[in-house]
Amino acid sequence: QYQFQITANNLAGYTGNWSNISLTTKAPTKPSSPTAPFALSINPTKDGNSYEFTMGFTANSNGGSAITNYTVYYGPDSENSTEYKLFCSIGTDIVSQLFSWQYINCTGIMSKSDLSKLYNFKVTASNKMGISSFSSITPCIIPDTNPNYFMCLEMIPPPTLTTSEFEIESDSYEIDISWDDASDECTDNTPIIKYILQRSDFWTSTDKNENNNYENITLKYDGLNKYEQV
Repeated sequence: QYQFQITANNLAGYTGNWSNISLTTKAPTKPSSPTAPFALSINPTKDGNSYEFTMGFTANSNGGSAITNYTVYYGPDSENSTEYKLFCSIGTDIVSQLFSWQYINCTGIMSKSDLSKLYNFKVTASNKMGISSFSSITPCIIPDTNPNYFMCLEMIPPPTLTTSEFEIESDSYEIDISWDDASDECTDNTPIIKYILQRSDFWTSTDKNENNNYENITLKYDGLNKYEQV
């Protein structure tokens, strides 16, 4: 937990009282598991010997470090977790290209021998700190007589799409600190010259800009208990 304090300065000096605020930071962790996957579409491959099956899901908290990869696994409906194998994987370079109305998704191959069998699907997320736990499973079966009539028992409805993100790199982050301008409390003869922001090992100041307003301060934390103004 860090303590910040700010004061105003005019020609008469500094204010007698400091305004204080505390900030609690946490070390980054592995991401939370994504939502249970849900089926989006199925299409035959060009050779007609297998099918492309697309599963969608949504992300949860990235744990304070940007997500690098999502991976979907599948396996027969059994208690033996070692039977699960890679179904498909998608990197954040692809995720970043999706429109806001699109679910995160990836496509894997189901062979004809996989049809009319019950499989469980689950997904993980990865960041610099490690791999999340598995999501809840989604059982699916694709009938061999008409694969377009695939059935998946989704434990919960597909979640509502959101564009909000929690993106903080594990080795640095920025803190925006703002405050109410105290200029109105001063007379015209003693305008505010600057604000001074302090922490136990850091201080900075901000002057009026070309629009006669004070800029909010953005601080960059370098992971070594040191800040610099951005």
